[in-house]
Amino acid sequence: MQSRRRQTFTNAFERAYKKLKSFDVERVKRTIEDATLDPAAGKQLVRNRDRWARRVGDLRIVYVFDNQSITFIYCGNRDEVYDLP
Repeated sequence: MQSRRRQTFTNAFERAYKKLKSFDVERVKRTIEDATLDPAAGKQLVRNRDRWARRVGDLRIVYVFDNQSITFIYCGNRDEVYDLP
């Protein structure tokens, strides 16, 4: 059985989440729940090996995780999330 990690969200993620279109919000919520249960099922980023991403249509959810927690860093269009510092 997979354990549920503690979720935290950066200010950048929360700002981007508030700007999402209504039809994307439910899909992003489901993806957050899935990532919390199995974060390694996402794609590990090439430039930032500690970061992972999940697809939600043209959106990407970027996060980092360890055994106890998962921190959601950013949610946005695929063209902008991979260039984050």
